[in-house]
Amino acid sequence: MLSACCSDAQPRFWQVRDTADGRTAYTVDTVAVPSSSLMPVDIKYVDAAGNCVDVVSPKPVRQMSEQEWRTATSGGRYSLRYCGLRKNCWAKAKGR
Repeated sequence: MLSACCSDAQPRFWQVRDTADGRTAYTVDTVAVPSSSLMPVDIKYVDAAGNCVDVVSPKPVRQMSEQEWRTATSGGRYSLRYCGLRKNCWAKAKGR
């Protein structure tokens, strides 16, 4: 999953709850570029089937291991992108 320019990125995997409707979703970020420093449009969420879902009001529930995240998202995927402004890599969940 890690590209050459992002080989030292440290992804973090999260379970979140949408406080607007109570649904559970999952996302990923990195230690160097946490979700809290991103614009909402730059954050993607997936459901238990690994499909992209909209989350209106996300509240982190817990951090998970990558294996737990993959199991919870039915093999969910993510990608790492390099941000020239932050001079670091950040992760984004990918739907099926």
